Amino acid sequence: MAPSYGQGVYYARRRSTLIGRIAPELRPGASVLDLGCGNGTYLAAFGILGNVGSLHGIDLSLEMVREAKRRMAGRAHLVQAEVCALPYRAQSFDLVLASHVLPFAYELGLAVSDIARVLKPGALLVATLGGGSARGALRSLMAPEQWAEFEKSAFDHSLTRRIDRGPERYLAAGRAAGLQVEMQTLTFRLTWRDVAEWLRIRWVGIASGREIAQRIADEVLAPRLDQEVEVRQTIMLARKPAG
Repeated sequence: MAPSYGQGVYYARRRSTLIGRIAPELRPGASVLDLGCGNGTYLAAFGILGNVGSLHGIDLSLEMVREAKRRMAGRAHLVQAEVCALPYRAQSFDLVLASHVLPFAYELGLAVSDIARVLKPGALLVATLGGGSARGALRSLMAPEQWAEFEKSAFDHSLTRRIDRGPERYLAAGRAAGLQVEMQTLTFRLTWRDVAEWLRIRWVGIASGREIAQRIADEVLAPRLDQEVEVRQTIMLARKPAG
C-alpha cells in the first residue's frame, strides 16, 4: 500500500484544497512537521512552496517512512515515531499538520498536548478530522441496508482503528493544551468516477469482502460516473499564543 497511498484524483483534490488553506499561514523559512506523513505526498506538496524552510515527517509505519524517504530524496527529515511521544525539542515548528491522524489517537489529550509542546509561539496546528468525506457522500446514495452491507465488505475497521469523536472533543483537547482553537469546513468537487477510483485504490482492492463491495459500488456508481459531487472536509486550526 505504501507506494500507492494518496494517489488518485480524490486525494489530489483533498490535498490541494488543504495546502491552499495552509499556504497563507506559512512564514518565510517556516519549519513544517507532518504527523502521520505516510508516503510523503503532503511533504512533497509543501516542498514546492517557496517559503518553506525545513520539512520533517513522522509515521508509525516503517514501510511508509521508507517510501517517504524514497519520494523526498533527502529533502525532508523522516523518522518512525508515535504521535503521543514526538522526538523533538519544545518550540521547534512553525506549522504542524495532522491529516487524518488525531481520529486514530487513543490518547487524544496526550497527543494534542505534545503537539502544543513542539509548536513555536504563534505557530499553528492544522488537523483534518473528516466529516462529510467521500465515504459520507457515497453513503448518501445507498439505502441503509445496502450501506450496511457495503461498509462491512469494503472498509476493514481492524486496519484503521478510527475513533469517532465529535468536534467538541477536539476543541476541548486543544484548549486544554493552551491552544486557541476553531473549526472550519473546506469543500472540493469530484465526479463519482473519482470516488470509484478512490474506492479501488484505497479500500476495495484490500477488502476481505472485495467482490461484494465492488458489486455494490458498480451498481450504485455506474449510472452517475460523470456527475459531480461536493465533498466537505472538517479541519481544526489550533494556534499557540504568541505571548
